[in-house]
Amino acid sequence: MKKAFKLYIVIVTFTHLLIGQPTYSLWKNLEPGPYQVGFKTINYIDKSRSIPGGLSDNRFFPIQISIWYPTTDQWSIDKALPFEHYFFKTAQKNDFNEMNEQQKAQAMDIFFNYAKYGLSIEFTADEKQEIGSKPTAAMANVREAPGPFPVLLAGHDGGVWKMSTLCEYLASHGYAVISTGPLSGSNRLFRQNTQQVINRRIRTFEIVRGLLDDFPNIDQSQIGLLGLNSDGISTLLYQMKNLTADAMVSVDGWEGKNNGFSYASSSVYYEPANLKIPRMEFQQHESPENESLYVNTTIFDSLTLIDRFSFIMKDFGHAYLTGNLFVLPQLDETINQKHYFWYESVKGFFDAYLKEDKNALIELRTNRNESDGFFMRNQRLYKK
Repeated sequence: MKKAFKLYIVIVTFTHLLIGQPTYSLWKNLEPGPYQVGFKTINYIDKSRSIPGGLSDNRFFPIQISIWYPTTDQWSIDKALPFEHYFFKTAQKNDFNEMNEQQKAQAMDIFFNYAKYGLSIEFTADEKQEIGSKPTAAMANVREAPGPFPVLLAGHDGGVWKMSTLCEYLASHGYAVISTGPLSGSNRLFRQNTQQVINRRIRTFEIVRGLLDDFPNIDQSQIGLLGLNSDGISTLLYQMKNLTADAMVSVDGWEGKNNGFSYASSSVYYEPANLKIPRMEFQQHESPENESLYVNTTIFDSLTLIDRFSFIMKDFGHAYLTGNLFVLPQLDETINQKHYFWYESVKGFFDAYLKEDKNALIELRTNRNESDGFFMRNQRLYKK
């Protein structure tokens, strides 16, 4: 099976060299892999849980599952999903209902607020429409490439749009990314009952893990975790409880901040000794408004028995790491370069530890590993 799969990859790669890889404008100079990208959504109702009071007409727990996957269907602008599609999906995550025109018109407001308050960039109505209509790398519901492919169980925090470019990129390089996020209202509940929200997310990851038998094109012996922001805590504690993944990445995870560390360490599932898989993390660099958001390295520093990587890139803050602002044309080239490093490092990390690619491991250890002002923190540590 593995020999046949390797031969298939060679054939796919050679075919794409002949016909040329498509150019995805939202990716800028990020290099696509040998596969085109499919995207689908599964609206799943978890009847093992109910929501008192309800967030929708359905009293059971809704899980919107977003999936990026390799496909051999040829990409075209006509088949490509527009960028705004991810925001429409985010708006439907609580109830799966169809949207009216007013809801669609407001769906991307959160993205433009990230740009406004994070980067001081404002857009006209025409510019907003242009960005929303830009073609992505993803095509809806196209056929799956044969595989099997490593699978990444991802938590995209507040919306599927937040990691869409990174997930498309990973899928183009031969990963199936299966992602979920918390329901709307979770931030408010988080302040009232932090552990309840965290446990909801852990349970959701367990539900999705249990569904993997329904995906014949994935390899369940190669499972990675990818957590964004609050889902950094969720994926961390999920692994400490279940021990089912083989490598994990946290992007601006709360467990790496002062307040978030206290949330994580207060969990009944918190047990650093259970974290026996390689780990990579990225944290923000900026001046936070209060001490609770300062970087806390307690968890990272305690993991001396695993390979671990920790990066903070200079002037690369929360808005970049969690807002998918890479797609904006206004960014200067130094910020683009930091996005390339981040995306390529995540891919290289999973290549090294899931696909056991020795060249990827060498690249992880050497790429930009110099003191040139690129990093505020650049730690690449290996198990003792």
